[in-house]
Amino acid sequence: MEREYLKKGIYNVKAISKKLGIQPGTLRAWERRYKIVTPKRNEVGHRIYSEHDLMVLKWLVDKVQQGFTISQAVDLLLEEEKNLTSLIPSDGILNLKKEEIQKKIFNSLLEFNEVEAEELINYALSFYQVETILMDILLPIAKSSEGITKSITEGQLRYIKNWIRIKTLSIYQRIPIRPILPKVLTISTSDELDELVIIILSIFLRLRGFEVYYLGQSLDKKIIMTLLHKLDPVFLFTIETEELTVINHLLPWLYENFPHVKLGILGAKSEEGQKHHLGESMKEWENWLNANLNTNDMLMNS
Repeated sequence: MEREYLKKGIYNVKAISKKLGIQPGTLRAWERRYKIVTPKRNEVGHRIYSEHDLMVLKWLVDKVQQGFTISQAVDLLLEEEKNLTSLIPSDGILNLKKEEIQKKIFNSLLEFNEVEAEELINYALSFYQVETILMDILLPIAKSSEGITKSITEGQLRYIKNWIRIKTLSIYQRIPIRPILPKVLTISTSDELDELVIIILSIFLRLRGFEVYYLGQSLDKKIIMTLLHKLDPVFLFTIETEELTVINHLLPWLYENFPHVKLGILGAKSEEGQKHHLGESMKEWENWLNANLNTNDMLMNS
């Protein structure tokens, strides 16, 4: 999945030249003369570069900064085994790198070193989608830190979990609302890890064009009713807990008062709530949405 992402066009000329620190004209000249990358074209014909293109170009820029001419750098590049395949990490390498980054971020946060933690997040963005960083790097740090009692103080634990929560919320807030798909209301419980998963789901949905509104920590029916009347969403997503069974608490009430609202649930899977359970992975979330999203839903907010 990550390897496919590396080849997906996501950067325009301005963005790629800014990341590399070279002029767009230089970039075009390199492309014409050396055929080193073949960017895709978007709907209006503009060139769009992938993460793989960025990795290749960054490698060349580094060589030029070391004193090589661009033609020498290209020759060195062509000598890499199988013409560039060594520049695309294998799935195994990507998984190992995830573990490595995860440990380094955790150790940085243990030392209250936010600058290093931020640098590691930015480094991770060179390889992974933002949801992958959240689900496979930051969420496991929050989960694993809870189980450590001997080598970590309460202060360190609170700091690590709060840093991850703030980082995740800031990512959510920076994603622009592009209402291509229906409105969604997401709600978390008072548990910190549950909230983190719901915020990650909210990011996942926003990045795919859903108009997401995150309520925060509340399953109060009066508050939910006010927002359901105001927003008129197609989906309501929350998380199941041992203390409060969402199916029993919300489902009959939704059927009676908001029959058009579809309930999606993360967390514990029960027999009565089986069809409402989203699953544990982003792929399962995607499958659930595809199964529950129809043409009429998509037209509601158009």
